[in-house]
Amino acid sequence: MRIPMSNLIQAVHKTQEYFLMSLSKDIYEENGVTAFAPGIGDPNINFAMQTSKIEGDLDKIIQNVEKFYDGFHLSWGWMINPSRDQAALKAALEKRGYKLTGSYPVFTFSLKPPLPLDDIKKFDVKEVGKKELKDWILPQQDAFQATEADALNYLNMHEIALQKKANFRHFVAYNDGVPVSAGTLSLSAHGARIDDIGTEPDFQRKGLGTALTLYAMRVAKELGYPWVCLEASDKGVLLYKSMGFKQIYQNEIYGRNEA
Repeated sequence: MRIPMSNLIQAVHKTQEYFLMSLSKDIYEENGVTAFAPGIGDPNINFAMQTSKIEGDLDKIIQNVEKFYDGFHLSWGWMINPSRDQAALKAALEKRGYKLTGSYPVFTFSLKPPLPLDDIKKFDVKEVGKKELKDWILPQQDAFQATEADALNYLNMHEIALQKKANFRHFVAYNDGVPVSAGTLSLSAHGARIDDIGTEPDFQRKGLGTALTLYAMRVAKELGYPWVCLEASDKGVLLYKSMGFKQIYQNEIYGRNEA
């Protein structure tokens, strides 16, 4: 049976909530809004969003979210929920000086047909446990140009997520025993989601990103998930389209207008 697009979009967005919830050290919830604070200063991981029907004054709710992040001295953004009517929320954000600061395509891939797994065989890709996460973070740091401090913090966030029994799976591709590419698969009741696909600059455009993605997709398929989703950066769009991923919506982020 084909999943209605509205239901698929809602499920995909819920996978984002699960990922952020699992990584967060602190969470603020009020009247249908949830703010996630993993603890890194990067606004690309500290997000607030509507998670259920909003009850109360929007302006007051936004102010309370601002106070929550200000308390941790964190930069953050508001992620627009594509499965809900966000017109009133956007108007309230704009009134307080926010604007659209980022927009990223979100893709899905059906896992029902056979996967083209030959690309995996070209590389030494392995699933790693908590003790090997140091191998997983090294390609991440260089690929995403993170500081050593932020990389260590992100590693710690994943260690804590595993301690909390988050259903995360971590994968690393090696070259002569050296970790050169890595990725994450999160598995929830809502669906399977791929994040953190990153490759050392000297090893990019050699098929490692494809191999990591396919490896994660194979794991999700073997566990019975009917589809997998991911959010693509500008650099990753062509890769995922070439693999057969289909865009289902554009992820919109609102941030403070400093002008």
